[in-house]
Amino acid sequence: MVLDDVTFTITDGVVALLGSNGAGKTTLIKNILRLIYPEKGSVSFNGTNVNKLGSKYYDYVGYMPQMPNFYNNFRADDFLVYMASLKGIKKKEAKAKADKLLEMVQLTDVRRKKIGTFSGGMKQRLGIAQALLNEPQLMILDEPTAGLDPNERIRFRNIITQIASTRIVILATHIIPDVESIAKTMLLVKDGRVTLCDKPQEFIDAIKNKVYLYKADDYSQAENIVSNYKVSNMREREDGYELRIISDTKPFDEAEPTEPNLEDAFLVYFSK
Repeated sequence: MVLDDVTFTITDGVVALLGSNGAGKTTLIKNILRLIYPEKGSVSFNGTNVNKLGSKYYDYVGYMPQMPNFYNNFRADDFLVYMASLKGIKKKEAKAKADKLLEMVQLTDVRRKKIGTFSGGMKQRLGIAQALLNEPQLMILDEPTAGLDPNERIRFRNIITQIASTRIVILATHIIPDVESIAKTMLLVKDGRVTLCDKPQEFIDAIKNKVYLYKADDYSQAENIVSNYKVSNMREREDGYELRIISDTKPFDEAEPTEPNLEDAFLVYFSK
């Protein structure tokens, strides 16, 4: 996807990068990381064009891809020391950093175990630790909670909130609840265009008085409503199905208005 007319400025805190598949999120990340170069315009860090910074730019950046690769025969502490050496960190300092980061991501008790024995959540936490080795001012996390169970996702959100207090953390995700409570800013990517939303609550408030709860008596009725309305959630109840309907006007006399959330707003903004 080609990005078009992109202009935004972000500061410390969690920045949620939201968009549907193919919207341009990966292209934006690659531009920020200098993996591709824009035909027009530039990316600046602390007021300096990143191309002028050259390789020094990566001293300020930490990155964790969606599916980080690890050497499964490495122990967790040895892996961090090895990654630190690639980043030019001296061995003594690297060991101290590894110990500190393993404690922060709650992996101290398995520091001497081989990475191949780790769960998906443990590997994601180790990925966070390696991205923090150079104490970056900018971190980019690409779909970091994909495939994690609810407990790991909660743990991960808490870690992200902690590290974002002193740096920019760009969090690209499709899992809206993972950013609803922690994002200070949102970047909305749609059809190659990027919109900065400084206050996520304003994004939600834009559909205030347009979200309703309605109970369908059976699945056939619920299915028909899903076909004709924007429905952000449907769940089975003992007496039927409860649907969360987004509509400019009250869809049914029995529908009850309810407060919108980020998932509702996401559905409205990114729906075709």
